[in-house]
Amino acid sequence: MDLNLKLSQKLVLSQKMMQSAEILQMSNIELIEFVKELSIENPVVELVEPNLKENEVKKIKESDRSIEFKRKSSSKKENDEQSDSWKYKTEIAESLTSVLKDQLNVLNISKIENAISTYIIENLDEKGYLDDEIEDIANRLKIDYKDIDSALKLVQSFEPAGVGARSLSECLELQLLRLEVVDDLALQIVRTELEDVSKNKLTAVSKHLNVKLASVVKSVELIKSLNPKPGNSFTNNKAIEYIIPDVVVVNKGDYLEIVSNESYCPKIKINLYYESILKSNDKTNIETNKYIKEKIKQAEWISNCVSRRNST
Repeated sequence: MDLNLKLSQKLVLSQKMMQSAEILQMSNIELIEFVKELSIENPVVELVEPNLKENEVKKIKESDRSIEFKRKSSSKKENDEQSDSWKYKTEIAESLTSVLKDQLNVLNISKIENAISTYIIENLDEKGYLDDEIEDIANRLKIDYKDIDSALKLVQSFEPAGVGARSLSECLELQLLRLEVVDDLALQIVRTELEDVSKNKLTAVSKHLNVKLASVVKSVELIKSLNPKPGNSFTNNKAIEYIIPDVVVVNKGDYLEIVSNESYCPKIKINLYYESILKSNDKTNIETNKYIKEKIKQAEWISNCVSRRNST
């Protein structure tokens, strides 16, 4: 009995140490992404965005040029190409418009249906959303409302799922309806509770819908796996990928001072709403209190790991 207890304690300690080691090795960009993902997964986490002053940003950017890191190379051209590969990330892909038109053109539909659907496709934004209302399109094209609605539903049946939506709620709903097993609670959440979900107020959602918190958490996890911007993967633009230094090297004249660059990473804070639930000592909802305590414990541990990373 005692032996099993010791083994269990060592296993938990090992998992925590592994997580701490992973955080220690993260770059600033990886750490920023990690804490943002944590805030989505853990409802008690509230991120305090850094308040960068202009002179601090300038200091960081200038310090990035203060020391040159050189390496041997066969030619200057090779060095330039390697340098460019650090700065730019090029994505080569078909445009969303062409992908949707390819799906449209294989269908056996009337010329008017094809024309209306083409108009809708050509008016989607970069996210794959339709900003115009059906009534506005109908008035503009002098075509019956029902014909526009029918063409829109056709476009919304194309890949990627969620394209042609007029809102985030509709985009997520279209994707949920494509699943083999439809999650009715997830549908209800995306239709009425997205604002509270965005603020990680899952307990409030469970009360509004009169369902268990565990059920809400499960459905929200499903919602998070969906793509809120189905058109974003279709682009030919060249995006600049900025590098955030992990440390800032400041030339003090007689010596160089190395300072940890923590200014870009959001701070982890426990949401006061969930703290107040625990302080209320409401013994009628044991399941909710247990869930909140576990999430607070996780948040505090990771916050400590981040602090140790910075000091190390």
